[in-house]
Amino acid sequence: MRHPLPAPKKKTMLLYVALLAAAILAMLSLRTCDMTSVTPLRDKGGSHGDTIDVALVYAPMSYYIYADTLGGYNYDLLRDIAAHEGVVMKFWPVNSLTDALRLLRQGKYDILATLPEDAAYKQMATYSTPVFLDRQVLVQQSGAGNPVRSALDLAGDTVHIEAGSPIAARLRNLSHEIGDTIYVCEHTDMSSELLVLAVQSGKIRFAVVNERIARPLTGKFGNLDIGSPISFTQFQGIVAAPGDSATVRRVNSWLERAAGRGSVRRLRERYGLD
Repeated sequence: MRHPLPAPKKKTMLLYVALLAAAILAMLSLRTCDMTSVTPLRDKGGSHGDTIDVALVYAPMSYYIYADTLGGYNYDLLRDIAAHEGVVMKFWPVNSLTDALRLLRQGKYDILATLPEDAAYKQMATYSTPVFLDRQVLVQQSGAGNPVRSALDLAGDTVHIEAGSPIAARLRNLSHEIGDTIYVCEHTDMSSELLVLAVQSGKIRFAVVNERIARPLTGKFGNLDIGSPISFTQFQGIVAAPGDSATVRRVNSWLERAAGRGSVRRLRERYGLD
C-alpha cells in the first residue's frame, strides 16, 4: 500500500476544510427541541438508558451541514423514525468508517447508518433490511485526455480510496482479472468527499467512492467524470454490532412502518431515491 497523499492545498480544498471546521463548531453549539440531538465527535457515544447512539457518516446522502441547516437522507429518515416511534436518538457524525465500525463493536454506538452490503463488512456488522441502493464509481477529471472506461485502462495506475472501504477488495479482484497491477492508496485522513475534491483540483488522478457521494459534487464542479462504475449496484443498510440481532429486528420494524408513511415517501423523492 502506498503512503496516503497529503490533503490538497488549493483554494477549493481550503474552502471545503473551512466548511467542515464550521460544521463541527455548529454541532458543538446545536440544541434541538425534538427527540434527537447531534453531538460532537469527542464523546464517542456510550449513552445509557433507552437512548440510541447513531453513527452517521459525513456525506451528502447520510449527514451534512449547509449554513445552519442539517440534512442527509439517513439523518432525516432516522429523525422521522424517532419522532413516530417515540425513541430518543443521539447522532454522532463520523469521518472514518474504520473508526465507526470499531466503536460499534465496542458498544459506543448502537447503529451505523448506512453501510453497503459487502462480504467483508458482513463479518464486522449485522445488517438491517436495505434502505436504498448505491454503487461505487471511478472519479476522474473530464476533458483530460482519454477517460478510463475499462479496468484494463487502470493497469499500472494508482486509485485512491477511503481507508476501510470494501472497494479495496474489488480493486484487488480487478487487478487479478486483468493480469496487471492496480495500485490502491487508502487514506485514513480524507473522507470520500475530500477525495472527490482532490481529483477535481488535480491533486490526484483517480478516486473510487459511492456514486451518491460523488454525484452532487459533479453538479458543482464541471470537470468531474463519474461515468465508469467499478461495482455492481449494492444495497445500503443500517448496521448494528456483529451478532446484535435484537437491535436489527427493532430497526427492521421501524423501517417497515416507516415505508408506508407519506413523510418518508417525500424524503425519498427529495433525495432522488424513487
